[in-house]
Amino acid sequence: MPRATSTPARTGSPPQPSRDFPRLTAQLGLRRPAPLPHDIVWLDPIDIQHGRLATLRFPGPAPIVPLGVVLFSYLRLKLYLRAQGLAAEFHDYDWRLPVAQLGGALAERVRAAGSRVAIVAHSMGGLVARAALALAGTGNVERLVLLGTPHCGSFAAVQALRGTYAVVRKVARLAGKASAESLAAEVFSSFPSLYDLLPVGGGATDLFDERAWPASGPQPRAALLQAALAARQRLAGPDERFINIVGVGQETVTAVVRRDDDFLYTLTRHGDGTVPAASAVLAGVRSAYARVA
Repeated sequence: MPRATSTPARTGSPPQPSRDFPRLTAQLGLRRPAPLPHDIVWLDPIDIQHGRLATLRFPGPAPIVPLGVVLFSYLRLKLYLRAQGLAAEFHDYDWRLPVAQLGGALAERVRAAGSRVAIVAHSMGGLVARAALALAGTGNVERLVLLGTPHCGSFAAVQALRGTYAVVRKVARLAGKASAESLAAEVFSSFPSLYDLLPVGGGATDLFDERAWPASGPQPRAALLQAALAARQRLAGPDERFINIVGVGQETVTAVVRRDDDFLYTLTRHGDGTVPAASAVLAGVRSAYARVA
């Protein structure tokens, strides 16, 4: 539902780390600050079973802060880069927030780094990195490697807003009293980031037009649709610093059409399981394709 590493210049043999800089990563843990121990909300089965998932609504009364990156997913890459003499560090974030806001926070860290920086960004992290590069004072970023970034969106966001996404349905089963549809309508539809991930272009369905959505079931929020569409126009355009890595070979939703009063999804293997290959390609940027195991 998210990464970037800095790779400053190599220095000698054996290589020595030159400068630390946070790497943007998809991070899946969120917690509420509380007297120790902290109350982990995402993803804590006990909290979910007790109906506390509603505390994730955005904005909401409960103060929610990132818990940190998922080490199982990202630690190996960080250690590999450090073994090459690169000062790779994590940068976690609250994945509910708008991409533009997250990009502003990343831009602040880029400016603070001062020296040369390279970013390796995965999935939504690539959009956050592009939002950061659109801001002043980030010219010290020399390279942006984009891993499976949904430049043109992901249909997983559509499914999450409709309550049909696998993760939403599994969480609903844990919640017991809440259905996937009610969680989508009351919780997930409040996350600005999901609207930033909606597919754009290349299809007959304009998902940023609320009238294109089925009248029954969970509905998107019109204000968030328009805000996301406007924010997309402010992402940094491609330049010689960008490199794309596109995942293929996994069953992925690659199209959606409205049929009667519901969405009909097309599944192909032209994607990484979440992001269609066509969406991960950015015009004018070198792309390499990798089969996802």
